[in-house]
Amino acid sequence: MSDEHTTHGLITSPQSNSNEEQLMAGSSHGHTPAAWTGVTIAFIGFCISGAFTVLASPLGFWAGIVVILIGGVVGMVMKAAGLGMAKESDEMRRAREEAGRAQPHSQVQVR
Repeated sequence: MSDEHTTHGLITSPQSNSNEEQLMAGSSHGHTPAAWTGVTIAFIGFCISGAFTVLASPLGFWAGIVVILIGGVVGMVMKAAGLGMAKESDEMRRAREEAGRAQPHSQVQVR
């Protein structure tokens, strides 16, 4: 039996994820109600602006830009209300960097 896995018709090895993918998957980057809501509203604004660009309607285009800005404001307000992710403390950052250095073949970049 082989160590290969089949995913959607592609053959991959069980350890095919890069360290960067594992680090990103291990974090909660963007997985908050504030992030999802802000990005969803901004996406709708981009769609509005795009549609009105094609229709050559400047008023509709700028209305979409306003919706994009509202998405950013809503995301920040929700984060301030506790629905976002808190900033990483210096202690947590040092612990993460130390854990990254302890792994063999780690590609963690220290800032």
